[in-house]
Amino acid sequence: MQFHSIELENGIRFIQLGGALDLVGTTHIEHKLAGHVMGENVTVIIDLSEVTFLASIGIRLIITTAKSLASRGGRLAILNPTRAVRDVLDLTGLLQVIPIFASLEEAKKELTK
Repeated sequence: MQFHSIELENGIRFIQLGGALDLVGTTHIEHKLAGHVMGENVTVIIDLSEVTFLASIGIRLIITTAKSLASRGGRLAILNPTRAVRDVLDLTGLLQVIPIFASLEEAKKELTK
């Protein structure tokens, strides 16, 4: 599982994932992700455009991350998931809870309102 993060303007943390978000991939990144979403009022965008597979454990990681951020006044958004990943997110109902954006510019604009 690939993991890359950068800090964008306005304190937005941008995390790009790549590969399969299955048991192995999730185990590989969960502690790293937790470290990057720490703090109060943190806004995080997770780019799923390179994620090829999303298993239930990956869904749990996304939900746990969103809840953790929200409990500290933060927000999570998802950027550009592949069609297969978007279908899984839709089936789980996460599309109604976590905003999903097609472009980074759109996400940044909406999240800095």
